[in-house]
Amino acid sequence: MGQKVGPVLIIIVLLLGALYSSFYTVDQTERAVLVQLGRPAEETIGPGLHIKIPIIQKIIPIENRLLDYDAPRAEILSADKNNLTIEGYAKWRVVDPLKFYTTMRDIEGALLRLGDVIDSEIRLELGRRMMSHILSKPRTDMMDAV
Repeated sequence: MGQKVGPVLIIIVLLLGALYSSFYTVDQTERAVLVQLGRPAEETIGPGLHIKIPIIQKIIPIENRLLDYDAPRAEILSADKNNLTIEGYAKWRVVDPLKFYTTMRDIEGALLRLGDVIDSEIRLELGRRMMSHILSKPRTDMMDAV
């Protein structure tokens, strides 16, 4: 009788562990991508309690809130060859979590890519303008172009 208790206890513990890892929650501020055997599913998962197949399926949570990007300080030349030191920021949000996961994989990769795009656009736009136009009051057309 004592010899049968050990294997049965191990099986029960393994089943309870599998059952525990089958349930997951997605927070209200997130959406999730279900990855099965390395391939993402066709649709994303909304907030709430969900079930997955342990080991075969993996859940990748993706932030759904408005995120910040703070650009590092940069030196830029204006059209009249004056040095400008600028610091920029951007607000952004993941609109399509599935596309985001397949192209960027994570927030850090997106921030690197976003930094490159924002930096090049700011340099391009400020490099076209004279210092007096950059510092003048009506800058809305310049900011809209960026």
